[in-house]
Amino acid sequence: MIRGWQTSTLLVKNGSLTDKDVEAIRRFSKTRSFDVVYYPGMQRAEANRYNLLDRPYFHESAVALLGSGRDRFVDQYKFSLTPASDDKPYFSHFFRWDTLAEIISLRGRGGESLLEVGYLTLVATLLQALIVGAVLILVPLAFLKRDRSIGAPPQVLLYFLSLGLGFIILEIAIIQKSMLLLHHPIYAVAIVIGTLLVCAGLGSRFADRYAATARDRTVLCTAVAAIIGFGLGYAFAAGALFKLVSSMPFIFKALLLILLLAPLGFVLGMPFPLGLARLAAGSPRLVAWAWGINGCASVISAVLATLLAIHFGFNAAIIVALVCYGVALMTFPPERSAN
Repeated sequence: MIRGWQTSTLLVKNGSLTDKDVEAIRRFSKTRSFDVVYYPGMQRAEANRYNLLDRPYFHESAVALLGSGRDRFVDQYKFSLTPASDDKPYFSHFFRWDTLAEIISLRGRGGESLLEVGYLTLVATLLQALIVGAVLILVPLAFLKRDRSIGAPPQVLLYFLSLGLGFIILEIAIIQKSMLLLHHPIYAVAIVIGTLLVCAGLGSRFADRYAATARDRTVLCTAVAAIIGFGLGYAFAAGALFKLVSSMPFIFKALLLILLLAPLGFVLGMPFPLGLARLAAGSPRLVAWAWGINGCASVISAVLATLLAIHFGFNAAIIVALVCYGVALMTFPPERSAN
């Protein structure tokens, strides 16, 4: 690795660097005033000769990353050095909250350039969505409570909130994982969203025959169990399957993805109409409120899914979505609200 006054260059060879290679690098750096940062066997005194820093930080970092103290160095570094992966594909995410105060204190000396504005904007967007969503949900509730002929049980809020969060988080995570199969976000977005929405519509139509009947809870339990099963399969088994078929023609992979997503989309479409029908039978005036809760949750979950993936990965986001469906199952609206 060598560096100039503004850039660093990492040289990688398929094999060991020879003495001739090292000498060529040293000669190149000396004639052009580049600093040698690291090569196998390099001494600390060779670093930091032209573009002077207080200490040979780059050389010390390279030695630390390649040595036994790597984990301690990564944990104590002021920015996140966690490598990107298929599960957390954020190559440009370096932000650490414990460094924010120090960066802000350096704003008069150019510290603003060290801030990851995109990440902070995402956090600010989530906070904004939470505040606006809370207002849009709680203000109508205050008016609804004036009518004593209806009830507003907490499970109504939790049920439709959980469905809104779970559906979008699961959808976004599946889109990202499907990119590993189709190799392009446009194809993944089109096929995943199209398949899930069409099949969810069919599932909703199927569930309608059981709405507000004695079997609606049984159908809901079956649907949630299937959602959890399909979700876990997609989180932990789809990657291996995608690798097996990665060399297949695109049309084959696209059809395979549709076949994998169709049953999941079908059962995803059931909980919402079952909940609405149960609510309409007991407290019809709460139906519009339930729609609003679900809509607010869908907006919040679009941002929340990305933050979950950045910090914990898309598999963790899928688990969170499945937990939301579990919460929905436990908070299925009562047949009749209390007066």
